Amino acid sequence: MTVDKATGGTEATKSEDTKTEAALTQSKGTEKISVSVATIENEAEKILDEARIKSNDILLKSREEANRITGVALELGEVASEREKIIKAAQSEASQKLKNAKVEASRIKDTIGGKENSIVKRLVEMVTGTGAK
Repeated sequence: MTVDKATGGTEATKSEDTKTEAALTQSKGTEKISVSVATIENEAEKILDEARIKSNDILLKSREEANRITGVALELGEVASEREKIIKAAQSEASQKLKNAKVEASRIKDTIGGKENSIVKRLVEMVTGTGAK
């Protein structure tokens, strides 16, 4: 073991310091990735919540429209048929919007997942010294 006269430290201490710095850098990178994934997941949840709110609003409006139609002097059979059409159309539209929101959330998660894997691989290569220099 040699002692550096300028700093008073040993080569072993310098090596440990370098390893500690590398571990801190890796930890910070992982934290950033985790924060990014959490942010994307939160955005996806917001999109899903908005889709649910919109679908509930559509259903409420269709029920209100059905009630309005019921008040008009139409035969009961026609009213029920029209109401069912409106409800089915609203449910179909709400279902489609929810499906689209889930697809978009999945796409976002897949996109960040690929980036996350690439970043983690690069960090491991840097720490282990197996990556390109």
